[in-house]
Amino acid sequence: MKFQNFFRNFIFLNYLYKNEKFRFLIFGFFNFAITNVVLQILLFITKIPIAALIAQITNLTLGYYFSSKKIFISKDSTKVMLVNYIFLGFFSWNFNVLSIKYISEIFEISSNLSAIFIIPFLTLWSYFVQKLFIFRS
Repeated sequence: MKFQNFFRNFIFLNYLYKNEKFRFLIFGFFNFAITNVVLQILLFITKIPIAALIAQITNLTLGYYFSSKKIFISKDSTKVMLVNYIFLGFFSWNFNVLSIKYISEIFEISSNLSAIFIIPFLTLWSYFVQKLFIFRS
């Protein structure tokens, strides 16, 4: 009985893994977790732009690998894809910096909490840009 349940769960997880949006969420979560740990630590020891830049470089490195190899599964990652991905990262970094400053000043909350509020917006933006423009198949 336990083996059958395990097998059913395994089949279900395999089914989910075939779904691009599910993979985006799973690998995005790993990327988010690592990047956010880096960002949160750096916000305690450096200025917002530097913390966001280093976190964004971490995010770009992991994100490009996950997106091209695990999520959108592009067999022929090109320089154009990489350049477009870097452009997306540059835009996201600027949005992140400005949003953290704006939210923390307007609502008088910590920059750490502001950074957490911004994540869902950056995630949606990133998915649609990657899907429609960078890794389109």
